[in-house]
Amino acid sequence: MRKFFGFVLSILFVLTPLTARAEEGVLSRIAFGSCARQGQPQPIWDSIAASDPDVFLFIGDNIYGDSEDMEVLKEKWNMLASEPGYQKLKETCPILATWDDHDYGVNDGGADYPMKKESQKVFLDFFGEPQDSPRRKSDGVYDAKVFGPEGKRVQVILLDTRYFRSPLKTEENPFEEGEGVGGSYVPDYDPASTMLGEAQWAWLEEQLKVPADLRIIASSVQVIANRHRFEKWGNFPLERQRLFDLIKKTKANGVVIVSGDRHTAEIDRIEGEVGYPLYDVTSSSLNQGHPWRSEVNEHRVGGMYFDDNFGMIDIDWSQEDPLIRLQVLDGSGKVAIQQRVRLNDLWPYSEDYLPPGFVSLFNGKDLSGWVGDTKGYQARDGILLCKPGGNLFTEKEYSDFVLRFDFKFTPGANNGLAIRSPLEGTPAYAGMELQILEDTSDKYLHLKPWQYHGSVYGIAPAIHGFKNPVGEWNSEEVVAKGRDIQVTVNGFTIVDINLDEELKNGPMDGSEHPGAARESGHIGFAGHGDVLEFRNIYLQPLK
Repeated sequence: MRKFFGFVLSILFVLTPLTARAEEGVLSRIAFGSCARQGQPQPIWDSIAASDPDVFLFIGDNIYGDSEDMEVLKEKWNMLASEPGYQKLKETCPILATWDDHDYGVNDGGADYPMKKESQKVFLDFFGEPQDSPRRKSDGVYDAKVFGPEGKRVQVILLDTRYFRSPLKTEENPFEEGEGVGGSYVPDYDPASTMLGEAQWAWLEEQLKVPADLRIIASSVQVIANRHRFEKWGNFPLERQRLFDLIKKTKANGVVIVSGDRHTAEIDRIEGEVGYPLYDVTSSSLNQGHPWRSEVNEHRVGGMYFDDNFGMIDIDWSQEDPLIRLQVLDGSGKVAIQQRVRLNDLWPYSEDYLPPGFVSLFNGKDLSGWVGDTKGYQARDGILLCKPGGNLFTEKEYSDFVLRFDFKFTPGANNGLAIRSPLEGTPAYAGMELQILEDTSDKYLHLKPWQYHGSVYGIAPAIHGFKNPVGEWNSEEVVAKGRDIQVTVNGFTIVDINLDEELKNGPMDGSEHPGAARESGHIGFAGHGDVLEFRNIYLQPLK
């Protein structure tokens, strides 16, 4: 097992504005939950206590206050305090808490809630925050704690996604009932919009540098799920990406996200963002089971659960590579959804990581090894940015190969992957061009199959779909071996063709494609005036 060495405990006491403290004891069972409506039966507390957690994370909508009257909020908090099951849990394990909208004071509220300072005091009073706590001196309720010794050290980070959050952007939902995309919020790409506010972002960066073996980041709203139009980090795509980038920048290992809010439970996973698979375990609600509904989410692993539930992270520290069980438990404490992951799988790849047998075509720093429109592309922090550009080619020529790369769309973006292309002429005809196209945009409603993303333009069709939403990274693999071409996106094969078979009756677009006969040439990106990002461009030559 990989571990941190040379840990100096004093580092934990210099973080600002809030302090992460090394607590006694090892955390092996971390329970969490959200959405507990006061005045409604809450039998699930008995099941949570019976599950024997070492700590319980209360991650939002802990009550449904929804008022600017602090006396009303206090009364509703007192209703929670009087719950016998909640009292029993308090006697058996610590409770760490952050808030969501309803316990903050207003449905879907953000920085514009006028009583946020007063509500913060009520919240901290209820959870017994000491009067001299730094948490009482800063804006917002975010906090962090560290538990256990080196080798079994767990950091708990509680985010505040309400106090600083910018207003949400709304738009009429074009989807119909049953299509799995509910809600009315749409992405806000304004760089001035925020989820956390700059002070909390700076604090979070320092927290992610604190030595720990496993880090639990509690966000009241979902981080990874991005298709629905309810509240989520994806409503602020730049902030969502900033979170991913910050985890990667700080080389923070062992991050697992827990979230609530949705009145449903699921486990989501995203790859290619932080250097290792990132999980988001959503548990909601504690006492408001919801009818079944369909919901599109390509990041979901396993199913959804709609009845009363709570979450559990179970860690078996006795194994050489500790086993982590990410769980959603039903109202009786039985496992409803589970995903197992090894602790070592939550470590970032080294910066010089390459898949075995591959070479890197892009060094992440400049355009060395590339020719053509070098002014239309830019190297920036490991990303090849088309801003927009024309045709950018590798200096070298390649014949048979496996090419892997990641790409990220802006809305309606159009580019192309040139293969076996000369430096002159239009790659789609002088060589071959595999479409790189955000083909879910309304302006592409009437595409032909040989124009879909991944298609060999004008020659061979691609299966439509399988791309992540705009603003998320996608992974693509292209295998060119003799006359065979295969394209895989996010693990799904969308093209698997033989060029000779496809061209028996001529190209699908009726045009001349002399480049389809070429056996070798340059690899490149054919820009069409749109902004895209590429990274991790690796190639394995085939003999």
